Amino acid sequence: MLGALLVAFTLNALSILSVNLRGDAPPLLNVSLSLRFWNLAVIVTCLLLLGVLLGYAFVENFQARPGS
Repeated sequence: MLGALLVAFTLNALSILSVNLRGDAPPLLNVSLSLRFWNLAVIVTCLLLLGVLLGYAFVENFQARPGS
């Protein structure tokens, strides 16, 4: 399930980001973001679900050490 969320996040992030590197003097890095509602909605949903799942995994596996 985490893999599917990461794939969905990656594919949607790649579809809205554009990165160009020009080798002129001085080198110029141009990053642009196209704001497409559905792509951003999928990215936000993926990040929220990843946060919930990773938080749940941490809480379920966390054990307090005696004396701490």
